[in-house]
Order: sequence, then structure tokens, then C-alpha cells
Amino acid sequence: MDSSSVLIGTIAAPFGIRGEVKVMAHFARMPLIKSFKSLLLVSPDGIEAPAVVASVRHHPPSWLVQLTGIDRNQAEHLHGYTLRALKEELPELPPDEFYAFDIEGCSVTTDTGRDFGIVHTVHVNANNNDVYETDVAMIPAVEQFVISVDIANKVITVRDVPGLRVDEL
Repeated sequence: MDSSSVLIGTIAAPFGIRGEVKVMAHFARMPLIKSFKSLLLVSPDGIEAPAVVASVRHHPPSWLVQLTGIDRNQAEHLHGYTLRALKEELPELPPDEFYAFDIEGCSVTTDTGRDFGIVHTVHVNANNNDVYETDVAMIPAVEQFVISVDIANKVITVRDVPGLRVDEL
């Protein structure tokens, strides 16, 4: 998959009788997907097809998404498919908010200079804070831990809190 699109969610299962699908979100602003013009439905083997979202609603812990033209029988075959959006269509965020793809690949250091590795996964949580995962730490994305995020230089500075590194537990 090229870097011009971003993962929105993964289809887990069909839901109900109208063709809705349960989507496990990788995108904190799921209600916005209805406004995307160029949403892509991507099969597990990488085949892309355009998709239009007819409706989206929260059904914790997942989201229920109705894709235009998809009925219940078709929805049953979409397990494992992903929904992607073009990065250029994502709305601009306030200065203190970031998309997961901006955070992934950032190096993490503490305010005392210790290396916490590179963020390889951002666990997006619509109800609580996101969590940045490196090989050695799980860092809650809250002011108590994160001091600064410099997307331009791909550096996140965190407080040197005892026990934040998994090898210190």
C-alpha cells in the first residue's frame, strides 16, 4: 500500500440484516469518514475498490459502517478488508492533535535523555487517550507523560517516569 492513503479501519464482521459491517477503528475521528470522497475498500490481497459510506455509528468497541451498494450477503464476504482514505482528504487538526500515521516512526526520548525507541504502533482509543507503543514502552498520550511532539523532526519527548519502560516493571 502506498503512503498516499491512511488506514481508517478493518472490517471484522457483518452486522444486522441491512449490510452494515463492524469496523475496528484505526482512526480516532470515525464519524468523519462519511465525508471522504475517495474512500478505498481494500481486500486482504491488496485489491482496491472505491467505496462510499452511507452511514456510520458507534457500537463500542467497534463502529457500524454502511457502505453504499453493499447488502447483507456481500457484507459477509468483507471480513478482513480494510477501509483507507487519501491523506490529502483528511481534515486539518488543531496544533496539539496528531494523526496516528504522523506519530508512527517518531523516536521517543525522555527529558533526561534516555532512549525509548521508535513508535511502531499507535493504539487509537475513541473513549480514552491513545497509547504510543515502542519496543520498550507503552506511553499514554497524555500531558502527564508526553512533554512535546515534534512531527517535523519526528521526535517525541516524554517525562522520565519510573516504570514507563516495560523492562523496568
